[in-house]
Amino acid sequence: GFPPFLTDARVRAREGRWDVNGPTGICTVNDRNICTNYHDITEAQATAAFNNRLNDRAVQNAKAFFRALKQSITGTIHATLFGQFANAPENEDGVFLWIRLTKFTITSSFHLSVTAFQEILEFSPEAHKFHIPTINTKLLNLFVLATTPHRQVQDAERIQHTVTVYSCIQQPQSWATWVAHQVDRIEEGHVVNHQDFMNSAALKYAKIHAKEGGFHASTHTIQEDVVAMLKKAKRKNTTTDPKSNEKLDDANGDPSKRPTRPPFLKYYKVSNAPGAKEHKVGDTKKWNDDTYYYCDCPHHRGRIRWHKHKAEDCTTRKTWLAQQDSTDTPAQASLGDGTTPANADAGSTDGPNAPAAAAEDASALLANAYALLSSNSAVQELVADALTALNEE
Repeated sequence: GFPPFLTDARVRAREGRWDVNGPTGICTVNDRNICTNYHDITEAQATAAFNNRLNDRAVQNAKAFFRALKQSITGTIHATLFGQFANAPENEDGVFLWIRLTKFTITSSFHLSVTAFQEILEFSPEAHKFHIPTINTKLLNLFVLATTPHRQVQDAERIQHTVTVYSCIQQPQSWATWVAHQVDRIEEGHVVNHQDFMNSAALKYAKIHAKEGGFHASTHTIQEDVVAMLKKAKRKNTTTDPKSNEKLDDANGDPSKRPTRPPFLKYYKVSNAPGAKEHKVGDTKKWNDDTYYYCDCPHHRGRIRWHKHKAEDCTTRKTWLAQQDSTDTPAQASLGDGTTPANADAGSTDGPNAPAAAAEDASALLANAYALLSSNSAVQELVADALTALNEE
């Protein structure tokens, strides 16, 4: 195919030192490199370069290039160039043969350009394991293949495509912050050379790798990972609908499928309506043939309010009452979540499900803490455990 052939020619030119600057070099015509800007060079310009080539070493290099190309070409292209009199090269000049060869492959090159440009648009850094040097090399190759005589991929466009690929990497946070800063610099016109931009990215990658013991990359933000973790925990601990409990309590329900814990353990109001009355000591509920008694003590583990023992027999409540007596505070305190008065914010604490709102607030605080601890994986794991435990309550 044409792309491997193009690469092989560039390698052969470097090995034979045909691309050096000076009188012995043959790869520059009208200040354009024949290996990268071949579409911009005409056969007339290649012929003029041949006629002006006086250095014996340069003449030998041109002949060597010609023989290497002739031996490499096979199939239809070889038959067209050397089997038809009108197309046969007049001189053993590798540069002229190279330009003519590229003209014959213009259709293949156009198809290749479309394919390469599509690969640029769909480029995934994850496919290259987030290794920035490899990503840079692959993008450079695609930029060359996407170039045609009628469409040049200029520096500004290359920079834009490159920063788009870099922006797909959301973690580590230090990388995402650096990319965001580069976007601002690009908009301000401070980044104009795509190769320099890629070199600075490779340098940043190396610094992060050395400082953090690796480049722990991801296409998701820390916040998205936290949300996914919370959803996973909630799927494991789906809240049971009270209406479904009523159906299970029916005589026709299957006892083996009933929940082991009643859904009202944390309820401290009689209904979800605004201004609803709070339960009081002495209230009872029946569930699965068991009697549950309401306790007004806010210090039970997990903010549980309903127990199988009476409030008068609760040791935790007795201790709480003793502390209330020592401070001359009424024993019947309205503490919806154990820390704040139940009617302090009717919009968020009224109703049986008020503890769930408090749990969501705690989840949000832990999620923020998780995001701020991106550089400390050990503490992050502890916060993650706390999030999971909170959603399992």
